[in-house]
Amino acid sequence: MTRSTINSRSIEGIHSIDATGTVTAAGLTVDTDTLHIDSTNNHVGIGTSSPSRQLHINNASESNIRLQGGSDYAELRVKDADNAFSFHFGGSEYMRIDSSGKVGIGASSPATGLHITGSDNLSSSLTLQNTAPSPDNIWRITPLYNSGDLAFFDDGTERMRITSAGNVGIGTSNPGKSLEVAAFGGAPGIRLRRTDITNSDVDLLTGGGSTGKDFLINVNQSEAMRISADGNVGIGTASPQKPLDVVSDANDFVTVGALGLGINEWTGIHFGYRENNANYRKSAIVFERTDLTASDGQGKIHILNGPQGSGGSATLADAKITIAENGSVGIGATSPSSLLHVYGTNPVIRVDNSPSTGAFGYAFYRGATKNADITWNEGDANLKIKNYRNDANVIYGNIDFHTGGTSSSTAPDLRMRITTDGNVGIGTTSPGNKLHVSGSFKVEDGASSMLFQEYNNGATIWLDGADGDFSGGDYYGIHANNTGGFGIGYAGASTFNINSSGNVGIKNSNPTVPLDVTTAGGGNWVAQFQNTTTATSYGVNISEPSGATAGYPLLRVGQGFSPYTDFLRVNTNGNSAFGGGPSSVARVNILGSQDKAGLLMKRTFYNWFEWGGNPGGAYLHIKTGLYAGGGATGNIAYTMSLFEIKGYTYNAETIDTMIGFHNWSGSYSQLVIQNKGTRAAGSNPYTSSDGYVVLVVNTGTNYPGITINWHQAFPYSFRDVGVTAYSSSSSSGGVY
Repeated sequence: MTRSTINSRSIEGIHSIDATGTVTAAGLTVDTDTLHIDSTNNHVGIGTSSPSRQLHINNASESNIRLQGGSDYAELRVKDADNAFSFHFGGSEYMRIDSSGKVGIGASSPATGLHITGSDNLSSSLTLQNTAPSPDNIWRITPLYNSGDLAFFDDGTERMRITSAGNVGIGTSNPGKSLEVAAFGGAPGIRLRRTDITNSDVDLLTGGGSTGKDFLINVNQSEAMRISADGNVGIGTASPQKPLDVVSDANDFVTVGALGLGINEWTGIHFGYRENNANYRKSAIVFERTDLTASDGQGKIHILNGPQGSGGSATLADAKITIAENGSVGIGATSPSSLLHVYGTNPVIRVDNSPSTGAFGYAFYRGATKNADITWNEGDANLKIKNYRNDANVIYGNIDFHTGGTSSSTAPDLRMRITTDGNVGIGTTSPGNKLHVSGSFKVEDGASSMLFQEYNNGATIWLDGADGDFSGGDYYGIHANNTGGFGIGYAGASTFNINSSGNVGIKNSNPTVPLDVTTAGGGNWVAQFQNTTTATSYGVNISEPSGATAGYPLLRVGQGFSPYTDFLRVNTNGNSAFGGGPSSVARVNILGSQDKAGLLMKRTFYNWFEWGGNPGGAYLHIKTGLYAGGGATGNIAYTMSLFEIKGYTYNAETIDTMIGFHNWSGSYSQLVIQNKGTRAAGSNPYTSSDGYVVLVVNTGTNYPGITINWHQAFPYSFRDVGVTAYSSSSSSGGVY
């Protein structure tokens, strides 16, 4: 050694120490803090002279512990820059614990308490294994490569999956809903159980029925309800036949009731139309509690139907049929006084006991006096409808309608008869036709007449508004033919037809679509809908396409009729046009004068202005309807505008210019002009003498043509204005 000092606390400047046996010292320091042994606290420090733990390693930037066996080694590192504790093997990091306690395996910046990252399914998985069972269970949670799904495996078999869309699948790897439970050959289901109550299992199952597609609800392993594959709901039955099929035991009830129903309160079942609110429930069968004779819950049954003329739902006031507590039935009467009580405006209908012989039926009374009856007579087997019963002149099997009786001794006169063969006679007792009117059967107003008869094996009503003779060409017919069709025509022809399928034909006796209009070919108009309140008619005209001319317009919308101005036209190719004829190649063709905007989409005018020609000056001044300021009021139409100008000149120049500005109180703030074409066409805009924005485009003079799109950025209101004037000049300003 070159220099040495040995005492009980330190060894300095010693290259090596050889000792055999036991070396005892109160403390040991090597090179100040390279190695320090604190014998008082039994702490060892490396890189620190004040170790606070049994082994304390300190370094200003990074502290490492390496464990090496042969060429393989592992390291534990604490790096000041990372502020983390990391585990390395062979120089590569495999695990890290950061300063917040988060653990990363394969993740250098763990985002959660345990963050596992890998380049394949297995290296990014979390495996849980319990070795106690035999065989043991190995569970694995794996984020699947390239799919974004999370899968749960049991001994290598997938049991559950959560997809990247958030759907959960149990028994399926491709769940199509938020929760999908699947099983092969069984009945997949969900069980709900309250653990503090026995026999509280509720199972939701699918896979029942002959098709394996029924949905079941079991309570304590017994079926309580089923929805079959065809949508029928069964309660108490495993084979529901209707949308709702409820089956009870014999001598038992299916109950519809209300808890705590008071006197004059009701509950029931609604039938018919409804909306998704409390409106339009017009019909119902309800029970009204009355406790008529005792507090025993008795009451009435009502059939409700109404109210009329509003969207309201039925109440007890809309009762049309009532069964009282004693079994009496009321029609229009909510407190019937007889077995059948019909109430209207004054009359009462009463059904009496039928005698074994003679006539019996319905009798109409006013008080105690009988006024009319409908009777069947045992002697002649005729059904008679009379305003007063006292007619002995009857024909067997006929239905007779009598009027004119003034007392019980005066027989009323026969007015109408329906014979046994179905003929109806008015004014005759022996009708020879289905309708036989003895006397004049004519609806007439002046020279106009109406006639009923059979025509072409169908029923026809003829209307003659000219002379009533039903000849010539001055009468109309309404026809119902023997095939279920309906028609209206002129002079024997049927121009308007409706067939049994509900299709309507105009000049077409066999319509095949809901509206089938037929006319001659070529350019004849099929239909016109117009507003005639103004001098010029506006509306929709549908023109029949010509078979010989492809692209003949099918639909035209515009004004006038002859001549006709198109606003919209759609041809047989499906191409459409606004302001003219459709293109042969473009689906939409927008035409118009060059100073009219072509298409507005949200806040952008496409083809807002187009222009071309051989101008006398190189600068095109475009005066807009956009107010820029000036005068006492200042600017009231602020915009943040971008005008996109594209074009071409005969000098083989391209124009691709954008002009953007914020027009603010007469100025053009944040003005930007960008020229991308071979011709620098952008020039500064200016304000006209009356306060409007004027765009200036340097088009040149050799047959230029341009198109302008206008985009208005937020936040200002959209300005729906166009071009009010334009002209060319050799000067870039002062035209307007």
